[in-house]
Amino acid sequence: MLARIVGALPSARTTVVDACETPLQLNLWYAARAGLEIRTQCSGILDYASPAAFDVICTHSFFGQFSRDERPRLVAAWHRLLRPGG
Repeated sequence: MLARIVGALPSARTTVVDACETPLQLNLWYAARAGLEIRTQCSGILDYASPAAFDVICTHSFFGQFSRDERPRLVAAWHRLLRPGG
C-alpha cells in the first residue's frame, strides 16, 4: 500500500496506523529502503486520534474486519480524521 501511495503522491506525508507492530515495522523497513520518511502509530483505528486532519485515508481489505454494528463507528472515525473536502 505504501508503494502505491507514494507512487501516486510522491510528496505525501504518510502516517501508517495499525494495531499490530509487525505491519508498522514492515512499512518502516520499506520506507528506509525507498528513502521515504513516514510516521507510524500503533493503535486501533477506532481509538486513533491525530492533531492534524488527513487529505486521504487508504485501507486494504479492512472494512470486513468490523462487524455490522462497528462499521458506523469506523466510518465516523474516518470522517473525523479527514479534513473537510478530504
